[in-house]
Amino acid sequence: MKEKILEKIYELEKAKNVKVLYACESGSRAWGFPSPDSDYDARFIYVKPLSSYLSIVESDGQIGYPVDDVFDISGWDLQKTLRLVRKCNATPFEWLQSPMVYFEESGFKEELFTLGKYYFNQKAMMHHYLGITKGALANKTPDGQLSIKKFFYVLRPLLAAMWTLEKNEIPPMNIESLKGILPLNLQGSLAEIIDRKSSSLEIHDLVISSEFNQFIGDHMTRIATIEFLQSRQDSNPQLLDHFLTKSIYAHDH
Repeated sequence: MKEKILEKIYELEKAKNVKVLYACESGSRAWGFPSPDSDYDARFIYVKPLSSYLSIVESDGQIGYPVDDVFDISGWDLQKTLRLVRKCNATPFEWLQSPMVYFEESGFKEELFTLGKYYFNQKAMMHHYLGITKGALANKTPDGQLSIKKFFYVLRPLLAAMWTLEKNEIPPMNIESLKGILPLNLQGSLAEIIDRKSSSLEIHDLVISSEFNQFIGDHMTRIATIEFLQSRQDSNPQLLDHFLTKSIYAHDH
């Protein structure tokens, strides 16, 4: 499958006249809880020729294919990516931690992730993940059920928000690393649910245990009421500007 994904990315690279610097998996396969019918959520970061950055023509900074049942492939311009890094948007930090890397220009991932740490903002990242959790919880049925897919869309970002709050650092993207925040009894339950998801369709409903419901409710309330958060964010764009300029000139074609 890696070869097919790279083939599609290289098709886009040629058609759009861009240079791909990094490509990875970003969905449930990278998060650590795929289902048999999980699609492939491939994401990439690219740069355009220098002349494109000097044009007055506006761009949304992204390219990709229409989503189908197997592939969801899209990418962001490095300029857009760095703007989001400056805001401490969690998505670029997740891509750069993906355990499934399809392509990487030598040193790109490590350099950008290290650079991103200067722009870490505890409050911004924590509320990003808390917002995802709240949105996924809205899919609960009246009797408290969620699809097995939506359960993980509740739990993983909640654990990431807790990690951000308790450790004041960028959280890992993979649930295997995040699950240590759970009480031991829930870690065992989570392992069983992950195993179940590996052989179940994503639309399969899951009855959430009272213990998980209590954990989710208690910690969402606790996080939402935190009034003061430490921050070591550096909003000065100079480092990011330098990285962008260096990358554009290195790949101008």
